Amino acid sequence: GLLGSPRYALPGGLSLEGATTVRMVADGTVLVTGVAAGTVAAAAGSACTDGSQKQDGHHWHHLATNKNDSSTQSGGPWTPLFSRLFAKAGLDLDAAENLVYLQGHKGPHPEEYHTEIYRRLTTAVAQCQTLMQCRNALVEELKKIAREVCTPGTRLHRLATKTSD
Repeated sequence: GLLGSPRYALPGGLSLEGATTVRMVADGTVLVTGVAAGTVAAAAGSACTDGSQKQDGHHWHHLATNKNDSSTQSGGPWTPLFSRLFAKAGLDLDAAENLVYLQGHKGPHPEEYHTEIYRRLTTAVAQCQTLMQCRNALVEELKKIAREVCTPGTRLHRLATKTSD
């Protein structure tokens, strides 16, 4: 048979597949090379995985909500506003860039969460002129938002999981 990709197991239950090198340096930082960059699931200590395997306590979370079409709850409706921003970038709310497989996800999210996401995405695409410029700007901001949502202790993680960590 064919040889599989190298696998590495790290403390905290994180495993990496397909990495060419995993090394821990003196200060405890884990260096990973040969994996797709920008994937939130590859971060040690992350509350998210790539979703390739079902895990207890994890749920798919849309960073910009797709579930608030008409309700005024939490300052909505938010979905039409987010849909317009994503259309400017040639994407829809179910785009992979808008999804994280989050441990402890609990909705619906408070108005504070949606307001912050909308403010950041609106700012990200405010100056773009072309579809590709808008897409790049939106995707870059979604990556930043995803990192925060997936990092326990951050404001966005607390709002998305209704925790006080």
